Amino acid sequence: MSTEAEGTSTGPESARTGSGGTRTRLSVARTLDRCTVLGPGSRAVIWVQGCPLRCPGCVAAETLPFEGGTSRTVHELAEWLCGLDAIEGVTFSGG
Repeated sequence: MSTEAEGTSTGPESARTGSGGTRTRLSVARTLDRCTVLGPGSRAVIWVQGCPLRCPGCVAAETLPFEGGTSRTVHELAEWLCGLDAIEGVTFSGG
């Protein structure tokens, strides 16, 4: 995750929004509109890309490299989530 404000970048995924605003971006490996096994109820799932931990037996090892994924703003993800019907929660997983 990264942000940029007043021209100071804190990561490669930063994006200037103008007027000194801040826009946070995530590198997203994939999304799923509806899932019932990664948390209680019917949930949306967002897998992020990139993790430095390298835990033994990681269930999402394909999301460990920081290369790849699609850069998405938090606002874009929120709009996607708000457009889904009958979702009771969100699970963040992956890298």
